[in-house]
Amino acid sequence: MPDKKKHSSLNQRVSPKQVARAIGVSESTLKRWCDEGLIPSVRTLGGHRRLLVSTVVRFLQNSRRELVAPQLLGLPATCGKSNRVLDRAPDRLRDGLLAADEPLCRQIVFDLWLAGQSIALIADHVIAVAFAEIAEKCAAREADLYLEHQAGEIMRRILHELQMRLAPPDPQRLALGATPDGDHNGLPAMIAETVLQDCGWHARLVGMSLPFESLAAAVRDKQVQLFWLSVSSIADTTSYREGFDRLLAATADTGTALAVCGLALRDQSLPDRLPGAARCETMQQLANFAGTLGPVSQ
Repeated sequence: MPDKKKHSSLNQRVSPKQVARAIGVSESTLKRWCDEGLIPSVRTLGGHRRLLVSTVVRFLQNSRRELVAPQLLGLPATCGKSNRVLDRAPDRLRDGLLAADEPLCRQIVFDLWLAGQSIALIADHVIAVAFAEIAEKCAAREADLYLEHQAGEIMRRILHELQMRLAPPDPQRLALGATPDGDHNGLPAMIAETVLQDCGWHARLVGMSLPFESLAAAVRDKQVQLFWLSVSSIADTTSYREGFDRLLAATADTGTALAVCGLALRDQSLPDRLPGAARCETMQQLANFAGTLGPVSQ
């Protein structure tokens, strides 16, 4: 069942006065926008107008308006106060992660999201680039290895906060994901989870480094519409292919769509095509594939 508490932030109802102060406009202007249908509103039993935070965020994303007091909407207080230029974001995020400046990193990600950028695009063009450069610095001994792991923990916390502020998912669009046995890199899997949630899916991770037998059992037990496999590394290509075939058989039996994503797909020893599964080398490809899957028939 969907976790209702997880989406309580965007389900919260706020007053026109709160929204007006958060955006930096007069209350009369805000009410006029509601009357014009720019921001949907509801009425309480007492006749007072209220707005869902999710509809306010959608208005901000579409209008590109900046926030003056984001904390009034339950968003981080630093939102809306940084430069939203996408081209400079990877370098700024990389430097912020290396410096363990979590507020700055949160601000960069949230501002791009509030500016209307999809989570998939942010993941591919900002987060992935920043972490690739951090990994290169660690490999060249220009940065200590612990900094890469620390950056991963910071990004997990930011993604968790972002997930809490995404609009509630479609309860009929269920997705599960995991990493295969021996793959303990949970950050890419969590990014995929966030991307799918941003696309309206009720997506959840079932675990890291799980045997393919267990992954196949999850597919058969849960009967979800989509299963994604995040693969950052493969220790034994032969064992991986054999296990993958078992997972593929399970998805075929249940009619579950299978998406495989992760850096390991660039391994030259793996086949260029994955019959019966979508090969997603980027988060935008994952989002596009998920968009081709229609709602579950009743």
